[in-house]
Amino acid sequence: MKKTIFAVFVLVLSLARVCSPDARELISKKPLYGGALTEQARSVTALADIRTADLYGDKREFIVDYSSNSFKLVRFSIGESSGQLKVEGEITTANRTRLLKEYRIFCWGAADTDNNGKDEILLFYNGILKKYEWDGAKFGETEIEFPEVIDSFITGDINNDKINEIAAFSYFKGDIEKSQEFKANFCIWNVSGGKAEKLWEDNKQLEYKNNSFIPPDRLNCISDIDNDGITELIADRGQMGATPTVYDFYVWKSTGLVFAGAKVFSKNKIYGSNEFVKKNLSAENKVPYLIGPFTVIRENRRNKIVAWCMDSAAGRPKAVAVSAGKTGFKIEKTLFSNPGDMPPPAVSWINFDGKGRGILVISPGDRKRTKITWSFYR
Repeated sequence: MKKTIFAVFVLVLSLARVCSPDARELISKKPLYGGALTEQARSVTALADIRTADLYGDKREFIVDYSSNSFKLVRFSIGESSGQLKVEGEITTANRTRLLKEYRIFCWGAADTDNNGKDEILLFYNGILKKYEWDGAKFGETEIEFPEVIDSFITGDINNDKINEIAAFSYFKGDIEKSQEFKANFCIWNVSGGKAEKLWEDNKQLEYKNNSFIPPDRLNCISDIDNDGITELIADRGQMGATPTVYDFYVWKSTGLVFAGAKVFSKNKIYGSNEFVKKNLSAENKVPYLIGPFTVIRENRRNKIVAWCMDSAAGRPKAVAVSAGKTGFKIEKTLFSNPGDMPPPAVSWINFDGKGRGILVISPGDRKRTKITWSFYR
């Protein structure tokens, strides 16, 4: 994470959208819990920058919020009749403002990278990975050195070995000191053994750009997106001017990560790039595009994507559910419209109460976030 990403985040926050009255019908799931955040939990204000994690391995996931100099761990209190989100713990760590100022690049997330059934909180900065993991009594801290500076990452089992890998854009420190804009090194890492093991890299040949580049190229998700039994990694190349966003698909082979084709998003479909050219769509106006990273949900035994769709004609993004198949991707439904002038809600796919995954929506009640509300659908 860096200044340019923060600028894009602020820009997105300034765009208007609210939950529509028909959201629960569009989601096609029943509303089970909801309410307003308590004063104690109201630190969860950077809604676009929260994570979800099963930190105890008990199937009841936390909402993790990195604010100031700590990770706040917020969870649903199932013992109360009304149900509330409460802060159940806090992990003191490096001040994020200081990290941004001193190192310019840092990023964080949560995943089970050692296959022990518990997610760890992962914090990257200056070539260091700090892992915070519950040991049964407290959150222990482990430090792993990386030969490169990790700029952004996603996690998932891309090579089907039952262990979540880290897919990352990274840079060498010398590159960062020389230039504001440079190519990223696209790598796949394994840290399950307590050290950084590089499984694959593109040696900058794919020419992704992220640091100090607006809009940035992104790593979006690792999942079986098109429900064909094969796990894909999706990356996109940021949209500039009238150029459509290109979504690159990769799969794992014996030789490592292999390019499996590119798709372009336009109107309400994502076309294969050749089909897009045949459509001869006008390049005079920016076409709609999806804002990653994507949230993969499971509905009717199929994987789907929840993402923000930016339509330049409307000028505001909307939350959409995208389905995939052999013929391509298409928007299946709009989850949230955007008639108001408020920051965006956060949409997560989470096991809230230990009884199965559903959609959690945390929404600012007004522009100043004086009343943050939440709803859970399953």
